[in-house]
Amino acid sequence: MLFQIELGNNSEDFESFIMYFKNIFLKNISFSKLNFLFNEEQSENIKNSIIKQLSICFIEIDSITFIYEENIEKINHEINNIIKDIFTNINTYEQWEDNKDIYLTLFNLKILSIFDYKIKTVKVKSFIERIKVSSTTNIQISESILKYVDKLELVTEISAKDALKLIKINNISEGIKKF
Repeated sequence: MLFQIELGNNSEDFESFIMYFKNIFLKNISFSKLNFLFNEEQSENIKNSIIKQLSICFIEIDSITFIYEENIEKINHEINNIIKDIFTNINTYEQWEDNKDIYLTLFNLKILSIFDYKIKTVKVKSFIERIKVSSTTNIQISESILKYVDKLELVTEISAKDALKLIKINNISEGIKKF
């Protein structure tokens, strides 16, 4: 349908669509909050990391539902949340670099949960292990993990929503704004 509406060749049409789609998320106002904590280059790196993670989810989900307006709103909401988590729990760019894999994986799970996507339990176990050895105390394993330990051993996949139940974020600066 997209290729029939747009003038030009299909490759150009698809490129234009991808740029339009990418800009929907890049225009999220929450990205500007990063400038209060990080310099311009650092903010841009963090923003690009989040957008790259979003594109990984887009490829993984492989469904047209990704571009439904209600899902775009939910994705933008999760962008707001991840930036709030970064802003609340990260104080330096070095701290971001040390823990970005945790925050980006958490963001990934939140996006996948919007689409009721199932992920490999090995990925969940790996994420849990990474959190355990992390120097950050803001993201922890939830006490509810005990309900799921046996389940993780019996299945090869788990819903992203169930995986998120295993993780807890403590906002140490809750109620305090940095700007």
